[in-house]
Amino acid sequence: MIGPAAPEARLHAQFARFALVGAGGFLVDESVLALMHSAVGLDPFSARAISILSAMTFTWWGNRTLTFPAHAARGLGAGFIEFECM
Repeated sequence: MIGPAAPEARLHAQFARFALVGAGGFLVDESVLALMHSAVGLDPFSARAISILSAMTFTWWGNRTLTFPAHAARGLGAGFIEFECM
């Protein structure tokens, strides 16, 4: 695309990737929660803590590599800790 529509199209594509990563994060969260609670036998709070950390890690990786690849140049450790603390 040429002209003013090009930035808007990129923004829509970026939003679609962001939404896809978010939906994937939800699936990771619920899957890990079910696995940890039902299959492993952890109590709901421990299972939830593990599922949240798993989903946060998945969404951090997905957004870093798919949605905002220009920001991936920053260090892995610093970026991950900053994301997890938000």
